[in-house]
Amino acid sequence: MRFKVLTGTALLSIGFAVAACNAPSHDAQPSTQSPQAMTSQAMTSQASTRTGSFTGVDGKHVSGTVTIANGQLKLTGFSSDKGPDLHIYLTKGSDQNAVSAGKELGMVASDTASQTFDVGGVDTSMYDTVLINCDKAKEAFGAAALM
Repeated sequence: MRFKVLTGTALLSIGFAVAACNAPSHDAQPSTQSPQAMTSQAMTSQASTRTGSFTGVDGKHVSGTVTIANGQLKLTGFSSDKGPDLHIYLTKGSDQNAVSAGKELGMVASDTASQTFDVGGVDTSMYDTVLINCDKAKEAFGAAALM
């Protein structure tokens, strides 16, 4: 009887040991993609270029082009009506709700043709519009649809 108990215990211990060897580690993070695929995907996201042309909103004047590439948003040939508190946003649309849900990139100068803003760490694919907004007046001045 004692032999059967010892044999059963030994077999059970061996079974647990073998099962533990095949179990995934709790520290390991599951991955559905290889590191090469994830790196390639990140590089594609960073390397993709999106552009748009500004038009005024609600009778305001805004012109110029926007280019998003390599972690930067660049304005070229930019001009805008003056405003006391002009900011540039990545948004989904051109109304104040879009501004609230959007990503502010900083203040924009109405009379500086070339300006650059850092968008590193921002998933720009989540947005379809670059918006110039007067935060003080809560008014959109101009928008550029991103292509």
